[in-house]
Amino acid sequence: MLRLKLRCGGATALVAFPSDGSAAALAAAAADAFKVPAARVTLFTGHPPAPLVAPVRDGSLVDVRVSAPPPPMTRHAVAADNSCLFASVARAVRTARSPAELRAAAAAAVLADGATWSAAVLGREPAAYAAHIVQPASWGGAIELAIFAAEFRTEFAAVEIRSGTVYVFGEGAGFARRAYLVFDGLHYDPLERGDARVFDVGDAAARDAAVAFAADMRRRHQFTDLENFTLRCGDCATGLTGEAAAQAHARETGHTNFQEFAPAAAAAAATPTAAAAAAATEWACAACTLINGAADGACGACGGKRP
Repeated sequence: MLRLKLRCGGATALVAFPSDGSAAALAAAAADAFKVPAARVTLFTGHPPAPLVAPVRDGSLVDVRVSAPPPPMTRHAVAADNSCLFASVARAVRTARSPAELRAAAAAAVLADGATWSAAVLGREPAAYAAHIVQPASWGGAIELAIFAAEFRTEFAAVEIRSGTVYVFGEGAGFARRAYLVFDGLHYDPLERGDARVFDVGDAAARDAAVAFAADMRRRHQFTDLENFTLRCGDCATGLTGEAAAQAHARETGHTNFQEFAPAAAAAAATPTAAAAAAATEWACAACTLINGAADGACGACGGKRP
């Protein structure tokens, strides 16, 4: 075992370290000694100090430098115009291609690979799906994210706010980078950290930050419950409850223009209050029992005021 002195700012620590231990293992030991994240630790040794890359000698002094924490993960809000997925992808990979161009690329990919994008996968014939997805009102989803992962050689990780589940498209294909999107049940937005919009596939800190961001949104209930949310079809005004009902309506009618609404609020607005209901009915005078009209403020026989 080697006896090493670690120095971090004004603090020091003595550690016993295996003579065959790696620099990464020593960095982990230093992180534990000074209670800092291992991912932010860099070790230096020698005079002048140089990054530690080789085994150290017994009694060596090792400088431990801790980098500043990365900026927080933030959401870049894209327009809620039925093209949020396409705009999010374009933002993440820094392409100048418009949502319409990305829709066309997705349609072309579906038509070019019938083995992968069969009717069983798409839920309709490839030609029909291609015609559907190029429409500005059609929503993109898992199919498009899988297509764009291959198109841009980038994994796309969609973090669902309601469940916290991370769905990774393009995983295992050998891509080196990953973009994170947050999904609230209806809308996609890209996640960014400072100027970074894509991250190394193995960047666990980026994944943890994306999951933590979604968890914070979940605590604030900033998501849509797909099983119980209410939509109104913008084409025929039919009220629908849940994603399954909306999908069935779209299949049956071809309508895809849906808007979320709050039925309780609408019902409350449409239902008269007790005072309003009372004002709209006839009333009996307490003094003479004459039945007066709903619009009468005083009894027509004795002049008694309406209760």
